Amino acid sequence: MKSSDFPPRRTDNWKAVYEGAISDSEYSVSLNRIADARNAIFDRAEDILTHSSSDERRALTHALRTLRLLEESAIRENKAA
Repeated sequence: MKSSDFPPRRTDNWKAVYEGAISDSEYSVSLNRIADARNAIFDRAEDILTHSSSDERRALTHALRTLRLLEESAIRENKAA
């Protein structure tokens, strides 16, 4: 079965999950939302290993870095509480 036999996935799903994770205000970011966003990004990255635009690869890399920073901040805040 060729990859073209499968229905296309929504390419913007990772963006919606990511934007939801980073939209929490005042460092109330849920570690679960960060994990969900990271998993959505990894799923999309896996989909585009063979064919994608370099712009989307850059966007995925930027999103992962941002999530890592948010996660580190949330962990520090949870330890301080």
